[in-house]
Amino acid sequence: MYGYVTQFDSVTGTSMFRADTSAVEGNQWYEFDHNTIVNFDPVIGREIIDGDVVTLYAEVAGSRSYETTLGTSETALVLKANMIDITG
Repeated sequence: MYGYVTQFDSVTGTSMFRADTSAVEGNQWYEFDHNTIVNFDPVIGREIIDGDVVTLYAEVAGSRSYETTLGTSETALVLKANMIDITG
């Protein structure tokens, strides 16, 4: 799966980030359309920052609902990444 990292900060912690993802490789944020939470071992994600384009080798772990900073509810796909390559 391919993704654009949209949130990786003190709120998400060191072993999770939020990304917009797609089954098709892209280069710009608007090419990814699925809200996704990615869990991973901090060792494999230590160089990732907001705005990175990544390739994820992951397992589907379910879904998760959460409240956004605007007070609305969102549901996201949850992945457990086994490998993450930064591609952009």
